[in-house]
Amino acid sequence: MSDSLRVALLGDFKHDTLRGLTINTRRIMKGLIQNGCDVLPISYRNLLLQRAAISNVHFARRFAKDPVDRYCSSFLKAYRPDAVLVLAFRYFDDKTLVRLREAAPEARFVGWYEDSLDGVGADVQACCRQLDWITATGAGRRLEALARHCKVGGAFMPNPCDPDMDRTYPVEGQARRKLLFIGKPSHRHRGTDGSRATLLAYLRDHAGLKLLGDRSATAVRGLDYYDAICSADMNLSINATSDIPMYHSDRLIHLLACGGFVLASWVPQSERLFQDGEHLRYFKSQQECVALIQQYGDDAAARRQIALQGQSWAYEQFHCRRIAGDMVDLATRGDYDAPWKVVFPGQAGCGD
Repeated sequence: MSDSLRVALLGDFKHDTLRGLTINTRRIMKGLIQNGCDVLPISYRNLLLQRAAISNVHFARRFAKDPVDRYCSSFLKAYRPDAVLVLAFRYFDDKTLVRLREAAPEARFVGWYEDSLDGVGADVQACCRQLDWITATGAGRRLEALARHCKVGGAFMPNPCDPDMDRTYPVEGQARRKLLFIGKPSHRHRGTDGSRATLLAYLRDHAGLKLLGDRSATAVRGLDYYDAICSADMNLSINATSDIPMYHSDRLIHLLACGGFVLASWVPQSERLFQDGEHLRYFKSQQECVALIQQYGDDAAARRQIALQGQSWAYEQFHCRRIAGDMVDLATRGDYDAPWKVVFPGQAGCGD
């Protein structure tokens, strides 16, 4: 990767909430800096809320969008970035990206869609058309179709971890949990096949599952999030939908990087990311999940061995330095190197 690049990072840093400690935007920024890039962080959502009379995102998008877009454009014009990385698609639209491209005509624009691709709507597609590349945490036909439909390059890009934060924390004296899932049974921002809620309900009633984050009273933020992972004998990673190749929530990489023993719902091409029985254990059905819980419930040595191997693999392959470097490689040379590489090049991007 070329060094000394100027990279503008347009996203949602969530400066007003503890969620800002665990989001990908923070990890990508850190990875860019570790790659020798200069980074201009632009927290678009926070700028909207600062300039709105009412602290509400929907109100802010309606009444504060124009001054925020002008502000961001002036920053890009003065900064003259080599690349602009675009995250958090929910908070802006294609008109914003048009203005930003006019302010930084020499920059390559790369978007990263972090959610599952079954939630992509017309608004996201309109934003994608203003990019040179759209990257996503899921691959397969959905990503290829999105890239072709929007006439931009497309590439798979997995969730990163940050070993400085995502690591094993001492939890002596804390209550141990046999089985833990952190998250909501369903997701209102994208599609779901319903299987997650059904499985979680069954495991709660029959396998002693502890649910955290399913309502505001059980939300865990900051280091409490990591403590919860480290205090569980077994952690569950279940996507809202499991038919998108290589797609996993960022929950999975957090669990692995913290040294958690993970039972994860299988997705197509899983083996390109993690090896079953070596880094984690995959299941394809409720019956398989229950069998794995019974198999490993009293086998602390086996859990420990797989957890350590999974953590080492996460640090080696999914370090934020590596993932951020892959994104910059994609922006600067149209390709990157990784075992899971999926690239659909040759599209007529806006920067061509």
